Amino acid sequence: MIEVSLAAMKRLSPPPVVIAHRSRRVDQDSHPMPHANPLPERDCDVTVLDLLIMNRFTPTLLADRRALIDCGGFDTSFRASEDRDMWVRLATHYRVHRLKTVLSSKRCHTSNMSGNWKRQAQGIRKVFHKAYEAKSLPGWSRIWWLKIWSFYYFQLGMMQGRTVPARAILSLIISFLLWPVFLDQKSFDQKTLFRLRMMIWVLRGAKS
Repeated sequence: MIEVSLAAMKRLSPPPVVIAHRSRRVDQDSHPMPHANPLPERDCDVTVLDLLIMNRFTPTLLADRRALIDCGGFDTSFRASEDRDMWVRLATHYRVHRLKTVLSSKRCHTSNMSGNWKRQAQGIRKVFHKAYEAKSLPGWSRIWWLKIWSFYYFQLGMMQGRTVPARAILSLIISFLLWPVFLDQKSFDQKTLFRLRMMIWVLRGAKS
């Protein structure tokens, strides 16, 4: 991973301060897991807006140490999403790039911190508030905050899922109200009518 990422950092111009990559999902026994919405297989730059809509890569990556220090390092007040906060701050000032190559595995199991939806939701909201106060998005794109919050409530509904189905449905309704139609769902790795699909999935789970 380091070898491929360093070569890319030297090859690209202007050089990015972060070289991320695609990862595969594996279970606790290292068996590959299916990914419902695989990332597009292409190298691409990742913008602040991209990162605010959703986290685009795992924290296993290569980053320029000087840029990390200049941006203030990781915010230790976070209990979740501290990596996403860092990537947003870096992308505000520097180039961030993701390779199409799969260079790491993400192990998924019942003890993953991502399973704690309350902690995850709190961390994501803190990322948003910091980015808004820092004016990380230019003035003309402030309307995208509606889209960002809409996708957040979709993700919240997904995390709440069948554990608290009533809250999940409410979160999905709020998502629809904030941004009724997503025409570019593929850009953040979702299928057509993804929120309606999620609502049906939650309702079926609540009835079973």
